[in-house]
Amino acid sequence: MSVTNDSASPPDLEESTPETADAPLHEHGRIGYGRYARYTPLGLAALMVIVLLAIGVAQRRPSGGNDQVGRLVGQPAPDVTLELLGGDTLRLTDLRGSVVAVNFWAAWCAPCKSELPRFQAIADEATRNGESVKVVGVGIKNDYVENARTLVADLGLTFPTGRDTAGDDPMRGQIEKAFGISNYPTTVFIRPDGTIAAVHIGELDEGQIREYINQSAE
Repeated sequence: MSVTNDSASPPDLEESTPETADAPLHEHGRIGYGRYARYTPLGLAALMVIVLLAIGVAQRRPSGGNDQVGRLVGQPAPDVTLELLGGDTLRLTDLRGSVVAVNFWAAWCAPCKSELPRFQAIADEATRNGESVKVVGVGIKNDYVENARTLVADLGLTFPTGRDTAGDDPMRGQIEKAFGISNYPTTVFIRPDGTIAAVHIGELDEGQIREYINQSAE
């Protein structure tokens, strides 16, 4: 990871002469003079780099929401109801008996746009083959409804899709909170008995989606 430092460099210090290099610290009045003066700017620069790297590592760690997602694996999926874009409602427990892939997405999320057609292909194949596999799309609250509708239309999505708009939180809906979702796209795979089999954070290709579905059916 590269670190960019836009702050001004410290001013050059006067070179110490043989007479001043070995003089006591109090004779110069401040740190940075004496025999170790040349190392002071390098030490400060190294310290700044270490601090910036530590901040970057901390920011890349999974959030508490991801910890909640992990704890849900093996547990019954939350009993949530999604209002679909067409006006109907879908209760997740009504899909018991099928493997369910619940995909959380946003219209502003580039990986989501790439991934959604793959879920459409999976849903179409399941319908043709009579497989007990369902795909549900959950558009997150932090989005514009017009953009969400346009994306669904442009991609030709026909599997049940709605927006998670319930609740008082202006940024996160109740379904997203129930599953502990905080990154997009995220897909939750649910077994036919209603327990959560797996959670994948990030974009999936078709092969990965099929693998998760097969594992969830076992």
